[in-house]
Amino acid sequence: MKRIPILPAIAAMVFWFAPAATATPSTFIWIPATDIQPFLNLHFGWDEYLNLRNDGLVSDGYLVMGVLPFKKIQAEVGVDYRDFSGAHTYPWLFNAKIGTPEDAFFKYQPAFAIGGYDFGTKSYDAKAATEPSFGTQFDLVYALLGKTIWKLGRVNVGPYVGAVGSNKALFAAASDPTVKNNVGVMAAWDRTMNEISPKLWLSVDFQSGRSSYGALSFAGAWSFSPNVSVIYGVDFYNDGFYHYTNASAPTFTMQVDANIF
Repeated sequence: MKRIPILPAIAAMVFWFAPAATATPSTFIWIPATDIQPFLNLHFGWDEYLNLRNDGLVSDGYLVMGVLPFKKIQAEVGVDYRDFSGAHTYPWLFNAKIGTPEDAFFKYQPAFAIGGYDFGTKSYDAKAATEPSFGTQFDLVYALLGKTIWKLGRVNVGPYVGAVGSNKALFAAASDPTVKNNVGVMAAWDRTMNEISPKLWLSVDFQSGRSSYGALSFAGAWSFSPNVSVIYGVDFYNDGFYHYTNASAPTFTMQVDANIF
C-alpha cells in the first residue's frame, strides 16, 4: 500500500541539480532503517508501486531532514505526499525518528532507532468503502536494532504497532476484513556489493501481518552519483499467501533517492 514510474522530467531534474553528498536513505525497501539523516541534510525521495495484477498505482514523494546537531544522538523528521491511482485523497503523512548509530557509545554497540511513520490526517470512517478515503491515520510506531556483521552485511530487527482503537480497522486483511493485525515485527538485511561494484546495493526486508503493510520485499539499487541512487524491487504481500486477490498481488517498485543539500 505504500509508495511508484517516476516522471522523466522529475528524474532528470534530480540527477542534474542535486549536489554531491553521502548518506543512506532512511528506509530499506519497504520498512524503516536505523539510518538517520545527518543534521540539516535534506533528503528527497520518490517511490512508486505498480500492482502487477490490476495496474493499481501508488506514488509517494517525500522529504526528510536531520534535525539534531549531534553525532551520537540523531533525529529526523519528514513529510510524504502519497497518491493512490490519482485519487489525491488526504495525501499528507508525517514521520519522525530518533536514535544512535553503531559504535556511538562503545565498541560493538548496535544502532538503535525508535520512530513513527504514516501519521495521516483522516481518522477511520466505517461508512466509507475504499482506501484511503476511509482513513489515513495508520500511525505506526516501531523500535529497531541494527548491526553490521563482518562482511555478511547489516541486519535490522524490531517490533512495531499500528493504529489503536477504531483506526485498527485500517490494518484489516484485504481478503478477510475480520483479520486485524496491527502488531508485529520488522526485519531487514542489506549489503553494498563491493566485490562487484561499490555502487551496487542489495536488500531484503520483511514486515509481518496480513494488513496492507505486511510484505516480503527484494531489491537492488545502483548509485548513479554519490548523492543519487535508484532502487528496483518487488514486494510480495503476506495476505496473498493466504488468499490471493487483486489487492494482495505483488507490486513492482522503483524508488529514487537523492540528497538536496
